[in-house]
Amino acid sequence: MKYFVIEAAAVNYDAIAKAITEKEDRDSALMLFHQIRASQLANKDLTYGLAEVIDEAGGMLIKEWSGSTVEPEPVPEINSEPTGE
Repeated sequence: MKYFVIEAAAVNYDAIAKAITEKEDRDSALMLFHQIRASQLANKDLTYGLAEVIDEAGGMLIKEWSGSTVEPEPVPEINSEPTGE
């Protein structure tokens, strides 16, 4: 059975890079999956990371993701001066 390792990643909220890699056996697919996730989690500039493995029948073996594709809104500054109340 063939397995497909799917990955997507964004660095600093830029365009998302995507890849699909075909593997001939389950162990090779899972090894690549774990290498991808380790690399994604080690990259401090990564803002979104996804990795998953599916078989040729469409069955999901494993899926993990972290982060967001949407840049957070800046937090407004709080006036710390006394108001006199």
